[in-house]
Amino acid sequence: MNKTDLTTKYEHRLTLKNYSENTLRAYLNGLHIFLDYVKVNEVSAITPKVLETYFHYCKKELDYSYSMMSQGLLRRNSCWLR
Repeated sequence: MNKTDLTTKYEHRLTLKNYSENTLRAYLNGLHIFLDYVKVNEVSAITPKVLETYFHYCKKELDYSYSMMSQGLLRRNSCWLR
């Protein structure tokens, strides 16, 4: 699945869950940051180790809070991983 298809699928699912426009934008932005990380680092499969490394990068390099790091990626919104 390419980035556009994945983003569209994720946006549709979040819309069906009735998220606000602000939440949609925040979660989609989080997804774009993650997908850019995956591309730059040539990640071939999303594993727990990849997520751990990504979160470490977000904390150390981007100075994100845990909430910002996990927005739209784990918790209840992991639908884009399926």
